[in-house]
Amino acid sequence: MLVLNNLQKKFTNSKMVLNNVNAKFRSGSINCIVGVNGAGKTTLLNIISSILMPTKGDVYLNSESIFENSTLKKEIFYTPVNPFFYENLSAKDNLYLICSLYNRKIDQITIEKTIKDVGLNIEDLNIPVYNFSSGMKQKLNFASMLLVDSNVLLLDEPFNALDHVAQKNFTRILKGLVSKEKIIIFTSHLPNTILELSENIYLLKDGCFTDKRKAQSFNQTTLETWLLESQKEVIPYEEK
Repeated sequence: MLVLNNLQKKFTNSKMVLNNVNAKFRSGSINCIVGVNGAGKTTLLNIISSILMPTKGDVYLNSESIFENSTLKKEIFYTPVNPFFYENLSAKDNLYLICSLYNRKIDQITIEKTIKDVGLNIEDLNIPVYNFSSGMKQKLNFASMLLVDSNVLLLDEPFNALDHVAQKNFTRILKGLVSKEKIIIFTSHLPNTILELSENIYLLKDGCFTDKRKAQSFNQTTLETWLLESQKEVIPYEEK
């Protein structure tokens, strides 16, 4: 289980970006965090991935603080909106490098299978990443996530730059990871994607979770209405 305990984040000379965020994400679940731009979604993912330190509070994975036990950081994989790669290196070299950072050993056969699974061609492995389109980089990002095989997967707007076919493919892949007891947390502004992929929907507003709903309780119209109505007032959500 992944637990967020009273997380706060305040940057220098700014307002409180996150203010007492609390949540529990169980293994084998897909969770979507929604909210308007500036609500703090990316900041929250950066803290869970330990890229940022919280001003206050902690993140626990299986009852241990990720900030006190550095080995736990390798069990969390974060895919940002704009994935970072060494542009002059080939796709294959980038994959080997990323996996080495997580102490994961991979072989050519596994790489080729994973590349095909995400919709890239084997020939793409030898191409420098600067020749990749945004969609290809996103697919390579997914490939690195699958190869590293961490227990907690954080995805910030993962379907950006992907066409409909690729979106359906990645939805299928992510759903398949639930059976492997992964904890998946993603952000999205696409109602269809939110409904098709997520189990739980968390609303982040003004730096705190103000609501949590089951995705199955919505259709596209009622989800859009809920998101609009929820912006009217802030009542912090209490995790049970």
